[in-house]
This record gives sequence, C-alpha cells and structure tokens, in this order.
Amino acid sequence: MFNNDLPVKIQFEKYYTIVIEFFTKNKLYFGFMDQLQASPIITNESKSVGYNAIEGAISLLIKGKNEHIIKNIDNDELLQFIGGSILSYLRWINLPDHNNKSLKNQITLVWDAIKE
Repeated sequence: MFNNDLPVKIQFEKYYTIVIEFFTKNKLYFGFMDQLQASPIITNESKSVGYNAIEGAISLLIKGKNEHIIKNIDNDELLQFIGGSILSYLRWINLPDHNNKSLKNQITLVWDAIKE
C-alpha cells in the first residue's frame, strides 16, 4: 500500500482513499467497527493488534514529520484526528440523502489540517 518512492502527500492520499473504499464496500464491517471502536471491552491486547494493522500509516506520519511535511504532533493525536475524519465521512456518505459528496474535498481538508 505504501511506496516510499512517492511523496508523503501522495502516499497519504492513497492510504485515505483505500481505507474509505474498503469501508464503503464493506458496510457491515464498518458498522461493526464503528460501534466497537469506543467500547470499554477493548483490551490493551486488542489495541495492540489494531496498531499493527496501521503500522504503515504510523511510519508515514513519522516520515512526514521527519521531513517537516506533517505537523510535529503526537502520532496518537494525529491518528485520532485522521480516524475521526474517516468515521465521520463514512457516516455522512451513508446518509439516505447522500449526493455527490466529494472524497477529494475530504482528503484535501484532512491533508491541509495535518500538513506543516
């Protein structure tokens, strides 16, 4: 999914798009994850497994910060913001009155928020 030869911004855009497309195609999985993500039954072990699944995104954030492309904010805080935007966007596009909501605009908004 990540190609270190590409600029950080392009990698971020691809990652964000892939995540949105995955959850759009797997709406039941998204619904399950959406409800589970705030559950008190999630253990530290479960969180650790979840972090392994986003290792590439964490590495990308670190690379972006090292290159002064992404704001020097704690990774957990950046991930919370990015993940929150993904959840919010997916909930929004799943509304019955959804019409031409732009993923490109969403990506631009999130990128503009985290870039240096």
